[in-house]
Amino acid sequence: GSTGLGPDDGKKPAEWQKISENIYLVDHGRTKNGRLDRKMQCDCELEYNDEGEPYEGCGEDCINRLLMIECHPKSCPCGEFCRNQRFQKKQYASVEIFNTRGPKGWGLRAKSAIAEGEFVREYVGEVCSFTEFQQRTEEYHEDER
Repeated sequence: GSTGLGPDDGKKPAEWQKISENIYLVDHGRTKNGRLDRKMQCDCELEYNDEGEPYEGCGEDCINRLLMIECHPKSCPCGEFCRNQRFQKKQYASVEIFNTRGPKGWGLRAKSAIAEGEFVREYVGEVCSFTEFQQRTEEYHEDER
């Protein structure tokens, strides 16, 4: 079976490291405890099944979802039934790393069909200043020559 690391030899790309959170190289507005302060409580209500049991909350009309903000687990009125915490719960599509065998190097592809509008994955990486971005772009361009 596929290792998810490449179609031929299974080797990882040079200098590759899996990370689960962004690495900030610039100040990014964190609070004193090091966390981003982006909480906003929605006014969603739980939906109930035919047996009267709660089964989901925070659907497509959730104000936080519409504003592209995830609900906070401690303040969402739908609690564990909230469907607007995909980043926090790491609810990602099944993907694999592969070698494109071209100038773009390594990429990510889906292991199964993904419907239009479906959440795929959170991008994580280094967050740098615009100056750093420009320097890296020049370096990458020089490497291609």
